[in-house]
Amino acid sequence: MAAEPASRVARAELRPGAALQLSTARDWYDAQRVGLGTEFVNAFDRMVTALLVHPQRAPVVRDSIRRAMMRRFPFGIFYSLEADVLVILAIVHAHRDPQGWPSRGAG
Repeated sequence: MAAEPASRVARAELRPGAALQLSTARDWYDAQRVGLGTEFVNAFDRMVTALLVHPQRAPVVRDSIRRAMMRRFPFGIFYSLEADVLVILAIVHAHRDPQGWPSRGAG
């Protein structure tokens, strides 16, 4: 298990599965209302920026994996801290079973 930094991390890295989840959610929101997908991505970006400053603000939910809940949109951002990188593992809708996300190709 990697040691977690006390504060700030240098950058965020989006795993391929998480990038796909982000674009899928963006597209779904855009289909609901033009521009809503952009608002979703902006909210995601704001949360990631906040996590870069305070990477330990979200609770550990399993092993060294943390989950930060987005405010406006019902999504959890699952991430781990590896050296000075915030690794985003998955972006999961709050009404989906978070235990299932590793098997849905989040890596």
